[in-house]
Formats: sequence, C-alpha cells, structure tokens
Amino acid sequence: IFISYRRSDSSALALLLLARFRMRGQDPFLDMNIEPGNDWRAQLENEVKARENFICLIGPTTLESEYVRQEIGWAIEAHARIIPIWHNGFNDAQLAEFQARFPALGEFYNKQAIRVEQENALAYEGAIIQLLNRFGMMI
Repeated sequence: IFISYRRSDSSALALLLLARFRMRGQDPFLDMNIEPGNDWRAQLENEVKARENFICLIGPTTLESEYVRQEIGWAIEAHARIIPIWHNGFNDAQLAEFQARFPALGEFYNKQAIRVEQENALAYEGAIIQLLNRFGMMI
C-alpha cells in the first residue's frame, strides 16, 4: 500500500492511515519513510510501482502538487488498484476543474472515492473502516 498525499492538505489523515494499517500488520509506504541521503524521487517511483495498492488522499489543493500527480501517473502505469479518499471539502466541481487542467491523469478521475464529509474523528473513522473493509480487514 502506497499512501499519496499533499502535506498541506492531508498530513494528519495520512499519519492516521499509516498507523491503522500498521496495527493490522500491513507495511504501508509514506514519504516520511525515506531515509536521509536517499534519492527521494527514485525511491517514490520505485515504491509506487512495487505496490499493488495506491491510496490517494485528495483535499482542495492536492492535485496542484506536481509530485502527487506524478505518483498518480506511476500508479496508473503500474496498474495499481487506486483508491482516492476525498476530504477537507473536496467535491465534484473541484474534480471537474482538475480534470480539465490535468487531463493526463485520465482514468484516475473515474475511480470511485471514499468521501469524508466532515473533518472530525468520527468521519475519519468511518472512512478508515470503509477502507480497511475494502482490503478485507474487517473491524
């Protein structure tokens, strides 16, 4: 599992997902796992392409990030299972805007998303349960 996110939009949720997957015996990758001195860009590409599952946390400005868009591209190339999680107010209108601006992400825009309707612990928990269930990790 690779967790893609933009720090300014999704750091808290990314760290929460990392912890919950680890509690379930999984070894998810988050960019904070990169060791000092490593070629971070090459490691990101290798990690995305080596993993079957790609979770992308999408907030209002996430797709503005060239790095996130590159990670999505690598996931598409690798035929990873892509699961977007919309949160922090991200909506259909914003998706349409990004689709017009960045059409190269193609099939990413058609992926069914998990939607976090409010930024609070209960809503995060509901999204995490839905995600874990998707991976067969029943709560």
